[in-house]
Amino acid sequence: MNTVYEACGMTRQAVYQHRRRQQERTAQEAAICTWVRRKRQKHPRMGTRKLWQEIQGWLAQQGIRYGRDRLFELLRRAGLLVEQSRRSRRTTFAGMWRCPNLVAGLGGHSTQSGLGQ
Repeated sequence: MNTVYEACGMTRQAVYQHRRRQQERTAQEAAICTWVRRKRQKHPRMGTRKLWQEIQGWLAQQGIRYGRDRLFELLRRAGLLVEQSRRSRRTTFAGMWRCPNLVAGLGGHSTQSGLGQ
């Protein structure tokens, strides 16, 4: 096996340390996903940013440091992101249509009335 480690340019100790860190990371991610699923049972539309703020205390107790972007990535991989709602249908189109100029065809017959006179 040592020849395989040497071919990869790694020591046996580095391989086992990597394996241990990978297992710890997988266990942490599973625990976080479980926490999020339990929270989402009560609050199904709670977003990731609010979840991240609420999970900070629990993560500190567990000794886990997890950032917001990393939580986004984990929830994306686990399929736990909340789907964003679509924009509502726009019914008013201001400035799209212009009314015809009725005064332009009258020539010099148009008069001005109001405060300017």
